[in-house]
Amino acid sequence: MAAEVTPVSSGAYSLCKWMTFWSMYAGYTLAVFNRKCFSFSMPAIMQNLKFDKDQLGLISSSQNLAYTLSKFCGGVLSDRVSAKVLFAVGLFFSGIFTVALTAFQTATPFAVFMFLQGLVQGGGWPACAKILKQWSKPTEFASLWSALSTSMNIACSLGPLLTLYLIERARWQACFVLFGRL
Repeated sequence: MAAEVTPVSSGAYSLCKWMTFWSMYAGYTLAVFNRKCFSFSMPAIMQNLKFDKDQLGLISSSQNLAYTLSKFCGGVLSDRVSAKVLFAVGLFFSGIFTVALTAFQTATPFAVFMFLQGLVQGGGWPACAKILKQWSKPTEFASLWSALSTSMNIACSLGPLLTLYLIERARWQACFVLFGRL
């Protein structure tokens, strides 16, 4: 005997769709905070840890290289595994690596952990695309995609202000701990 399938009411579907959308919006905003935290804090790190421009360039480049490589791989991976799991695992490890950076005082471990952070973040955007495609109608996909894309702008607009606030009241590590734990 086959199991009886109960259709989901349109109200329940709509609620789930919007909860999913806003979860992705918040999650991707936090992912960008984690990814940009180093850039936002760079002047304070440079002053506090005495990193020179070459070291800062190495650290930034290591993350960008890993992120670029993993973004392609993340797209392929999101076609083969659960996009929700890929997104959640990436956010979790990104937060762990962001908080871990506060323990280091030299450029090499910074570069290694920023590289690792870049690797785990690459699957985030492709996973969001897949989830959004699954939850939206073709007639609303572009509008929802555009709205979801603004999460990056929110993070890049508020991030420097929040970072400045935290650095003035605490120190650069506070940004990493806050962004990583959220």
